[in-house]
Amino acid sequence: MNIVNRCAITIVYKQPFADWNDRVFPDMPMESHGYKESYTYLVKEEMDISEKIMKKYYKQIFEDALEGMCTDESEWPPNRTFKLFTEWFDFHISGWVVDLVK
Repeated sequence: MNIVNRCAITIVYKQPFADWNDRVFPDMPMESHGYKESYTYLVKEEMDISEKIMKKYYKQIFEDALEGMCTDESEWPPNRTFKLFTEWFDFHISGWVVDLVK
């Protein structure tokens, strides 16, 4: 086992993200391609793993999640605030990342 010198941010889509996807792609509802799947991002190791770290990375994560569903940025919500991010995603921050692969 190796400890990875990174923090991990895991996100899970909430219903508003699925609703946005379903408006953009009505023929491909979110439930058909992993609505409850989580995504994990490794970020710089921080001593303070509070909401402050999320505010530092939320925009990049938000845009990555949007682009993963729709590359046409004109379909993205125009005001991607932290408040909107927290309405569209659940997140968990971990300061302890262990690699179990030898």
